[in-house]
Amino acid sequence: MENKNDVAQEELTHTVAQDVERKIVLCYRCLSCYDLNNAPLKTVTGLKNKEPVCPNCSCKVYCS
Repeated sequence: MENKNDVAQEELTHTVAQDVERKIVLCYRCLSCYDLNNAPLKTVTGLKNKEPVCPNCSCKVYCS
């Protein structure tokens, strides 16, 4: 019985950890909410790394 409880506890911990990782932000331009981790990435002039953009208006400015 302890093994089932341990597995249930690990699943609960994993679910809580996933909720912490989500970062919901508000777009400055169109005021839509989106998850920053799942946002589309766009190339920025002069930078090697891609930055997340708003899925609705492609704005890069957000409020966290």
